Amino acid sequence: MISYFKSILGTSFFLFILLSSSSAQNTYRHFSIGIGAGQTSTFTDFLHADRKLFGYGVFDYYFSPYLNIGMEAQSGSISGHDDQNTSNFQGDFQSLTFKGKLHVGELIRKPQRYIAARASIGDKLVKGIYLGSGGGVFMIMNGINSSESYNNKELFIPALGGIDMYMGAESRLLLNLNYQTNFLLGDKMDGSIRPGSHNDLYQTISIGISYTLGKLTYL
Repeated sequence: MISYFKSILGTSFFLFILLSSSSAQNTYRHFSIGIGAGQTSTFTDFLHADRKLFGYGVFDYYFSPYLNIGMEAQSGSISGHDDQNTSNFQGDFQSLTFKGKLHVGELIRKPQRYIAARASIGDKLVKGIYLGSGGGVFMIMNGINSSESYNNKELFIPALGGIDMYMGAESRLLLNLNYQTNFLLGDKMDGSIRPGSHNDLYQTISIGISYTLGKLTYL
C-alpha cells in the first residue's frame, strides 16, 4: 500500500510539471473547494501504528495566491497494536480543522500588475512550499480497545507542511501534497490511559486537488 501511494505522488508530481505554464502566478481567485485522500498513522500508548486510509474535503479563502485560511473535514480509520498483537485498538474517526497556510511565495513574490512574468518551474515549486497550523476537534467512533467499545472526542493542534501547485498561470486547478501531525490535547484516542503515558497524536500524508472559484484578482 505504501509503494502504491508513493507511485500516486510521483505520477501527480510529473503531471504538474507536464501541465505547468511558463508564466508566473500573477492572478488568483479568493475561494477554492477540494477533495483528497491519503494514509493515517498514530502515536499512542500502543507500541506500533497501522497505516489506514482517510479522505477529506476542504474549503479555503485566499488573501493572496500564497496566503490562505480554510476549513477541512476528514473521515477515515486508525489502529495500533502491541507486540504479538496481545492488545490493540481500532476505530473510525472524523475531524474538523481550521487552519492557515503561509507559502514561501508570500515572502519572495514580486507583484507585477497586469504583466505575465516569466518564471521557471523550479521557481514556482519553491513558491508553493508552505507551513501551517490552526486548531481542530477529533472524534473517534465505534472504537475497540481489546474488545471493549468506546467513543471519544479530543481537541488538537495541527502542524502541517507541503506544497500547493497551480496547474498553469490562470488555471482553476490546484494540486496539493500535504504532511500533517495532529497533536491531541488529551490521551483518549486509543481508549487507553496508562501510567506515565503521553498525549496521543495522529499523522496524515495526502494528495488532493482543489478548484478555485470567483473572479480573477490581479496582484
